[in-house]
Amino acid sequence: MPDFELNLDGQPSRLAISVAELEAVHVPLLRNWESQWQRNRGRFIVFLAGPPGAGKTTLAGLWEQLARQGRIGVPVQRLSMDGFHHPNRVLDTRSITLDGVDMPLRRIKGRPESFDLPALRRALIAIRAGQHVRWPSYDRTRHDPVPDATPVLSEGILVVEGLYLLLDLPGWDQLRDEADHGVFVDCPEDALREDVVTRKHRQGRSYDDAMAHWHLVDHTTWQITSRHRRGVDTVIRLRERRCYELGGTGPTNSLP
Repeated sequence: MPDFELNLDGQPSRLAISVAELEAVHVPLLRNWESQWQRNRGRFIVFLAGPPGAGKTTLAGLWEQLARQGRIGVPVQRLSMDGFHHPNRVLDTRSITLDGVDMPLRRIKGRPESFDLPALRRALIAIRAGQHVRWPSYDRTRHDPVPDATPVLSEGILVVEGLYLLLDLPGWDQLRDEADHGVFVDCPEDALREDVVTRKHRQGRSYDDAMAHWHLVDHTTWQITSRHRRGVDTVIRLRERRCYELGGTGPTNSLP
């Protein structure tokens, strides 16, 4: 079983994945996108969306690594939507009313309201237009965005990954026009909860605080992303033990 050493937002990660999954899921996807990219060159933009803990960042990092290893003849660049969180100093000064209770946006960080949607859309439009763009990153030590951190490739497959890229709610539903292909990672809520809570606990939260955040933010996010999606061309289903397969319902999986 091949091991992949990934660098995800400055955090090293090791991924073990079966040859069967590589050849059934990941390499065919990349070759499909490479074929489409070759028609016009430039930038081919893929949106990779799904609920928290589904493995979006890991998948995009894997595809980036496979391209570096020569599985396809075009570079892949991972771009995370997390850099478009409002800075903490902004989240601390804005509030939202939930169930009749006012709370600072920082308490619900990760929900749609905590992102700078207009800035995200402007950046995507600029990328689509072929402009020079520097993409923000997200510092997972400070838990704050870092502006203009990464120059965007002028040619290649750009995998933009994030929770709400394929959302069909007002404002968010305009984003899909800036992508060539939409991928959604589908997974049951029960399979995610413990993974998400454990990850936040490893990042320094108490277990109780991480579980409270799940109920306040991540559970709602799972509902939003799973029930309000549009423009999905390919569904990747998360199975047990962090394995993935192509799948979906109806026409949502368009990969030959």
